[in-house]
Amino acid sequence: MFTGCLEVKCKIEGALSLKDKRMVVKSIKDKMRSHFNVSVAETGEQDKWQLGVIGMAFVSDTEGGARREAEKALEFIQDMYDVELLDYTLTIC
Repeated sequence: MFTGCLEVKCKIEGALSLKDKRMVVKSIKDKMRSHFNVSVAETGEQDKWQLGVIGMAFVSDTEGGARREAEKALEFIQDMYDVELLDYTLTIC
């Protein structure tokens, strides 16, 4: 069994306030939970209105499966939202 932790830092292009940012972050979190069955939380930059840091944790039976799940999550975020991925960190144990 392998656990994966993915932390994504992104710039939220259309956010003009913290309220705008939180709506986008909440939407990402909700859709990630339902689509990928992962645990998701906003893990940083909570007071900056155009930056978001979202952390995800998931379990897979293989290391390759965990990497594929993380890649799918990154693609999903890029395709579904008006965000620019600035950086991400993937840890698989």
